[in-house]
Amino acid sequence: MSRPVTSDQKIAVFANVSQPPFANNLLPPVSALRRVAIVELVEPHRLPGFIPTGAAAPALVPNEPATGIARCFRPDVVVCLGGALTISETARRAFPPFTVFVGIALSDPLGISASVQIAPDFDLFYTQDPQTLPWYRSRGLTVRRCDHATDPNLFQPGGRDKRIDVIFVGKWSEYREDTLAGLASKCNLAIHAHRAEQQWRLRTLEELDTPAALSGALGAARLSIDFTRVEQPGNPFHLTHRITPRTLLAAACGVPSLIEAQTSLHGLFTPGIDIATFDGPQGLVDSVLDLLENDAQRHALGLAARTRVLQAHTWDLRIAKILRDTEEVRLASR
Repeated sequence: MSRPVTSDQKIAVFANVSQPPFANNLLPPVSALRRVAIVELVEPHRLPGFIPTGAAAPALVPNEPATGIARCFRPDVVVCLGGALTISETARRAFPPFTVFVGIALSDPLGISASVQIAPDFDLFYTQDPQTLPWYRSRGLTVRRCDHATDPNLFQPGGRDKRIDVIFVGKWSEYREDTLAGLASKCNLAIHAHRAEQQWRLRTLEELDTPAALSGALGAARLSIDFTRVEQPGNPFHLTHRITPRTLLAAACGVPSLIEAQTSLHGLFTPGIDIATFDGPQGLVDSVLDLLENDAQRHALGLAARTRVLQAHTWDLRIAKILRDTEEVRLASR
């Protein structure tokens, strides 16, 4: 059994937790860190001079607040969480020599070009997309796996009142809308779109900016759809498939997800046991209608999905592994 992290360990976290809807993905790991250490949270988007990039390019934390944290807080660990956040070499020199710098990419492969640029800035760098690991290695970068996870206390099953047959939460693409179009007339479909998107022809609902709002909406649905196809021409992973956080969030709420059958699950879930798959628009309609008609199968999938999250996909587990890694780095540097 691994040694628990001591409560006096100090961790500085740079993460834009309050930027909607990023709280849904960022608050769970920050909460997990706070359960095991003394955490100083800095939100770069609140700092003068910070230029956000949406993980499309490196986003440098301004030097002055970074060096202020270094001198006043003197952290054992610095974590840059998502958003392609990084700290300049000048600012890093202000931190104590024992500080271990950790970067966690949460947007790969969409943000892979920025991830490759910032990975050398860290003692430990993690990607949530296992398919990218060989690509990193081919570029001489040592990157570790940190799969998507969630907080099952923030995302929980709802009551028995299932008002929605199927929910989709995410961004627009022509592929996504075309795939959903055949389903819209067959069942009660709720699409929660990003507030700035005007492309949708199908009826959409409000963006879900907080864990409470998202958990409530997921918990009110019988099924969740999570499109995994990468749609980013020019990206080396264009038209591949990757797991997104939404699959984990729905699972934590006890709601089965449907994803494309082409998706490599990398051991996170097992089709037919704790997740369902579909192949093409008609395949989606057929799979959804079958599951809506089969209450026992649908309930079993949802229960198994939540059980899988509790056993293997919590941020408490991921953070424990990362902090064990930081201790190995610290010991190796002595």
